[in-house]
Amino acid sequence: MLIAGCDFHAGGSKLPGSDTETGETGEPNLVHASGEAKQFMSSCLIARLIGMEAIGNSQWSIELVEDVGRSIWVGDAG
Repeated sequence: MLIAGCDFHAGGSKLPGSDTETGETGEPNLVHASGEAKQFMSSCLIARLIGMEAIGNSQWSIELVEDVGRSIWVGDAG
């Protein structure tokens, strides 16, 4: 099973993850301006449904997830 987390920021994102079958781990840092985050999200094998706890200005990350064909459920952090 692939377990991944996302920490989106205005300039870049961290996407730590691990594969429970292989033990492989990673934490790529992706720059948004160059399109790295969108390219990564488009090419990786991630769940079709993503849950997100949102605070502040999260519209950019919501649109990124939707643009690459994934569904997203947004929960209030409060």
